[in-house]
Amino acid sequence: MDDKNDIYMQHEINALRTSYRWATLGIVVVILLALAGLGWAVDHYFGEGGVRVLLVGAGLLTLLAIIYLMSIGVSAVFGRQAMQHHDNVLNGLIQFQRADDYGEVARSVANGMSGVMRSGNSLDARVLQIANQIAKQQQTQLTDSQRSAPATTPTWAMDGEQSEADAEFRWVQ
Repeated sequence: MDDKNDIYMQHEINALRTSYRWATLGIVVVILLALAGLGWAVDHYFGEGGVRVLLVGAGLLTLLAIIYLMSIGVSAVFGRQAMQHHDNVLNGLIQFQRADDYGEVARSVANGMSGVMRSGNSLDARVLQIANQIAKQQQTQLTDSQRSAPATTPTWAMDGEQSEADAEFRWVQ
């Protein structure tokens, strides 16, 4: 039963395609007949000079249509390139901010460690150990995400210094 329905459906689809082709051919024939009739009418009423004016006008309209279509194409290409540029700039800013945030975590841990080392408080030491573990996990995630992402990280911001996101902190007793 299902195969019969598929055969009927394919037959209907083929009939629709054939009908579409005949309709397109009919439209083209009607347009060509209308243009031939217009040419005959202009030649009959205005003579050879009228046909020349008609052809010059048709040529100018065709030229304007070609220029208009080319401007649409150029605009589309330009728009696509501009959006790609904006996406690249935005991705670079996001990656730079992410690296800066990881560096801020590392600076906070370093500042906290220096305070704990001076105070000798064991609770602060435990908090800092947890913060150190969190910073290491974040650094690992950042490294993994940068390996999978294209190399568009702005390295100009670090200018020869060691990245603070790459720093590793250890508890010193």
